[in-house]
Amino acid sequence: LAAEEAGLFVSADTGLNWTHMWVDASDTTATNRRNVVHALHAYHDTLRVGTDSGLVTLYLDPSGAIDSSFNNVFLEDDSSSTVVVAVKVEEFYHPIDSTYDSLCIWTINYPLTDSGEYCIQRSIGDDDRTFLDQQHQVGVVTYDIDFMGDSVFVAGEYGVRFSREGENGLRNQTFTYDIVDNTKSPSDRIDEEVTVFQVLGDTILIGSKEGFAISYDRGDTYKITRVNQDTLAADAVLSYKSSLAGISGNFIPAVGLQELEGQPAAVWVSTRPTFSGSVGISVGVIDTLVLVDTSAVPYDTTYVRSFAKAYTDGFAWNFAFNGDSVFAATDGGLILNHQDIGTDWDTLEFISSTGRVVVDAGTPVYAVEVIGDDVWVGTDDGLVRMRPSGSSWVTGDVYRFVDSTTPPDIVYAYPVPWSRSLSAPTDDEIKFHFVVEEDAYITLEVYDFAMNLVSRVIDNRFFSATGGDDSDGHYHTGTFDNTWNGRNGAGEEVAVGMYHFKIEYSTGEVRWGKLAVIP
Repeated sequence: LAAEEAGLFVSADTGLNWTHMWVDASDTTATNRRNVVHALHAYHDTLRVGTDSGLVTLYLDPSGAIDSSFNNVFLEDDSSSTVVVAVKVEEFYHPIDSTYDSLCIWTINYPLTDSGEYCIQRSIGDDDRTFLDQQHQVGVVTYDIDFMGDSVFVAGEYGVRFSREGENGLRNQTFTYDIVDNTKSPSDRIDEEVTVFQVLGDTILIGSKEGFAISYDRGDTYKITRVNQDTLAADAVLSYKSSLAGISGNFIPAVGLQELEGQPAAVWVSTRPTFSGSVGISVGVIDTLVLVDTSAVPYDTTYVRSFAKAYTDGFAWNFAFNGDSVFAATDGGLILNHQDIGTDWDTLEFISSTGRVVVDAGTPVYAVEVIGDDVWVGTDDGLVRMRPSGSSWVTGDVYRFVDSTTPPDIVYAYPVPWSRSLSAPTDDEIKFHFVVEEDAYITLEVYDFAMNLVSRVIDNRFFSATGGDDSDGHYHTGTFDNTWNGRNGAGEEVAVGMYHFKIEYSTGEVRWGKLAVIP
């Protein structure tokens, strides 16, 4: 273990325990930079160590102890440097019978002082203790080095460079190595700093500041994967096409897993079309396939046996389960399937134990969750809690938004609910009542349930605290253009449903109210 300032450590039990080894035990003070270890390379009984004071070669005895050592101290000048941050061994083989021929040692050097310069050093001949008096890649920050046959590749601040000319190649004739992914349109390439270059047989692995590249054919083609710097984008996108029938829509807004006691689980899928398909709910049953020949895949494989359409009148925003009962939140209301895996569905009514309708049947439902014995239902007219009562479900509570900071006599709309057909001609527009306690510019806006702006009734208009119907700051008769005709900004009649309105004062106050439009 090269632990830099902490030195060199060795473990004989696969990392459970570590023992410190002095590279140079003759001087164990902090001034001896030979004990500052940045890099290691083990080759048979030889351990080459990159230190602050050059390359130290340690020869180990059979027990792993240091038997002897040799120091290569590099100059610190305008073409060389002392600190060795990486050590690599290049082996050469006979071209005819592929027998071992010789080796050379490469080091990546960083300056220790301002007088030094970044460089690469290389040993010469059969003597791996003697290094060239001329350095490679002088002035270039290098991070890694590796080999493919007689070619040498270096990774650094200018990308990847290579040479085929042996000992003088990186100094006299260096080529830029192209890392291009032509499978993308437009093609992608890595030109930024490359920190890692490793050859493993026919596979080349390259790591850069902003991407990773891999080649399985010795560099003929590459696949580049970039760092995802968009916090709103998915980190991975998996494309999968299934031949299973029964899922007709290609947009899946919801998926639910129903675990059933004593029988296979069911997968519920809500489907909608984007480019093709149809709206609906599908269900598939999970089976476990036990492989006969477990030598190929030594475990069981779980798969969905088949899907079938279970509901075709709408799609589900989400699912909830209570034993063998399935609840689905749809635009047409809360639907329930019981015991028959999607054959028959009931639309639940939101009726209290006294028979009062608390939320209209068919009101869009956007969420459903089973918690204990309660079913919680999210609608566009409040949150509903339902409980079982015999073979049916009874609405227990309805929770609606209340603007508790606005007293009901301060802000309201009337008549509510408002109907265009029933109101004309006496109340053909909705009037808004509000109070101005100090002079202010007022904006009044109407929003639909999804909080999309529908209409701006009053647009930053001045209202006096001494004006209004009784000159007391109360505005409510409609003579002050504080009315809405039930149309959007394009002049189209709005849909039936619940709407919010917001009154914003230039003094900083904001008041909210609610109204309903009926047929």
